[in-house]
Amino acid sequence: MKLLFTSSDLIGSEIIRAVTGEIVSHVALCGDGLVLHMTYSGLTLEPESNFRKHNLVQYSLDVETPLNISELAEVYWGRGYDFGAMFYLGFRLMLPRLLTEKKNLWNSSGMFLCTELATDVLGGEPDAMITPYKLYLQLLAARKE
Repeated sequence: MKLLFTSSDLIGSEIIRAVTGEIVSHVALCGDGLVLHMTYSGLTLEPESNFRKHNLVQYSLDVETPLNISELAEVYWGRGYDFGAMFYLGFRLMLPRLLTEKKNLWNSSGMFLCTELATDVLGGEPDAMITPYKLYLQLLAARKE
């Protein structure tokens, strides 16, 4: 399976990249010709060819997961997008001196950002305070150790 770190010309991607100053705005899981990822409407499973029509893959990493993509979709199906966590992370990035909390205070249980889905699938705690690009850098650094 692969993690795909992407950007797009969609308004959400442009806003995320403007706020973070980073090239990547999204992370998705890819395997067996399918992509599993969080969208504003919730968990989405779509053909990789369709995903690549509206996402530019900036980086990809091979990862080990305990389940295949279809099994992961079954486990996470019905999860909604965590808008509260997204807004808090955005405020935290724009106002770092005012919001010093290390935990996402607006995180909703059972709902995910794209990075929360990826970190949960990889066996860690769902992380609502990391951007997709910082997740990529963190995983890349861990491979070099």
